[in-house]
Amino acid sequence: MPLGRLVRRIVDLLPEPSHRAQRIVAAAVIVTQGGIAVTGSIVRVTASGLGCPTWPQCFPGSFVPVAVAAHTADPIGAGRACLGYLSVWLSNGALAHLHVNWLSPTKIRTTVFGGSKKTIVWDDMNPAARLAIHDRGVDRLPAGSVAADERREALISYRIGDIRVPALPEREALMSVMAEFADAITARRQPLTDGMTGLRVLTLLEAASQSAECGGTRILLRTGERA
Repeated sequence: MPLGRLVRRIVDLLPEPSHRAQRIVAAAVIVTQGGIAVTGSIVRVTASGLGCPTWPQCFPGSFVPVAVAAHTADPIGAGRACLGYLSVWLSNGALAHLHVNWLSPTKIRTTVFGGSKKTIVWDDMNPAARLAIHDRGVDRLPAGSVAADERREALISYRIGDIRVPALPEREALMSVMAEFADAITARRQPLTDGMTGLRVLTLLEAASQSAECGGTRILLRTGERA
């Protein structure tokens, strides 16, 4: 019996999932796509991967996600989530936000990292300039360093500088992933994205699904409790 026919027969024997189960799976898929986009952008921008034993606390000053909240909606009555918003609170006080929407007629895969000195924009749909480094940010001055009449204007100053677009090699993403995995096996080393990396992603996605089921409640990642 051909493999395709055998698979179809096995699928036909499975019970039809309920609408609630379909909505949960659809919401998980939406959140997963957003998570893949963000983690993939981090890997490409840093060229280091996520495979250190203590990721993401690989270096001094690194941070970890501590809580998530997810909101989903079905505006067209499809019976499943069509768009989703995911907020991730980080241990350094920063807030990451993801938006995914399969209803949108335009395909957007953009990730923005706002730093204390510069801003990095990764646009996966722009092969000519996937990575752009903006010399833009906000500078803060100590209150005692300026006169009282100039304090309001001088405490916060917006810095607008140049934009640098480095040349990056174009490589097929899945082929690069498979090549890295094969090299890790051959060299008997820990891969850049190992099983623990997958477990951390699944932990975040599970908390996001729980939050979506509870109407967007903030969920703590370590305990799984409502914040």
